[in-house]
Amino acid sequence: MHPDDNLADHSIVTVKAGNLVNRILSTNEGTTSSSGDDDRTAMNLAGTVLSNLFLFLLIFGLSATVDITDVKKQLNNKMALATGVVMQFVMMPLLGYLAVI
Repeated sequence: MHPDDNLADHSIVTVKAGNLVNRILSTNEGTTSSSGDDDRTAMNLAGTVLSNLFLFLLIFGLSATVDITDVKKQLNNKMALATGVVMQFVMMPLLGYLAVI
């Protein structure tokens, strides 16, 4: 086996890998070439819209059952507000950071 044969095999693999990467990137950019891809894109869009609609209806339904007097009591509870702010803006980002490292 000649040393140049390994180099030729390596360049063929590199070209094939480059073609594969280009195909993946062009698919991710939204360039579709077949109707099957268009159907999947339409289904993904419909699924996203429906899930957002159901989430809106769920949250709206839950919030519609809350009494205004209960909301006013909680807004006057300074400890509850402070706890919510600390959890939202300190603990959640800290836990997210710790989960990544």
